[in-house]
Amino acid sequence: MSDSHVHTELVTAPEVEALSVATVKEHLSIIGTDHDVLIRQILIPFARDFVEDETGLRLIEQTVQTKLRCFPRGRRIELPIGPHDATGTTQVFYTLSGAAEVEFLAANQWNIEPVDEFGRGGAIILKEGVQWPTGTMEPGLAVRISYRVGFALKQSNLTADTDTNQNVLNTTAPHGLTVTDLIRNQDRENATARVLTDINASSIRTETIPEQASGDTITPWTTSNIPSALNRAMMMLCHDAYITRGDDIHKPGITRTSRQAVNAIIRAYARESEQ
Repeated sequence: MSDSHVHTELVTAPEVEALSVATVKEHLSIIGTDHDVLIRQILIPFARDFVEDETGLRLIEQTVQTKLRCFPRGRRIELPIGPHDATGTTQVFYTLSGAAEVEFLAANQWNIEPVDEFGRGGAIILKEGVQWPTGTMEPGLAVRISYRVGFALKQSNLTADTDTNQNVLNTTAPHGLTVTDLIRNQDRENATARVLTDINASSIRTETIPEQASGDTITPWTTSNIPSALNRAMMMLCHDAYITRGDDIHKPGITRTSRQAVNAIIRAYARESEQ
């Protein structure tokens, strides 16, 4: 089905962010609270949005809906945003011409295909012997699929005063320097080149540590489920946007070398068309 006949939009935005202010401040060696608003409202959302846009994945739980003009001829509908939650939160609706919207129930009619190890893929697949609803569809986008996505999903059994993040400050590349050491190197071009050369997913070690949220409403969310590579990319983005910020702090940006480093880190998670 042509992409022009498919439209995906956000329904419920994330309630929290993927990084805590305390984590970013430690990474940037910031003491005090003067920059807390900048970090919370500008840098962290900027970093998450960048990673999500580059990968087509969502880091924190949110609800999206994909709309189509009609049901496909085949037996599957691809879910363009991932990673989707396969615990029964996906719903399929359709509207026939002149009629009210009706839900096409999952029971005994369709299954959800799981995502791969990088959170990509996933689809609604008809069960054997079942057909998509027939009839004249309402003009426009008559089929609507609502589904929950995100690596970090809300968990009611976690404590409410801590958040678990990957300690990217202790992420060590094969040459023995941490990612922070490389980024803070005065020679940014050389540092970026070393990141690009030495970062290897199989040789990176990370440490997961509990951390006080310092006022951030991060928990109870499984933020530790966010892949460490995507966490590292966000930390690099926060760092670069902070040190290169101009007079208009509402328009953060990154340098070309940092963009190359970030893209190298998240390459495995990037949209297939961009790999």
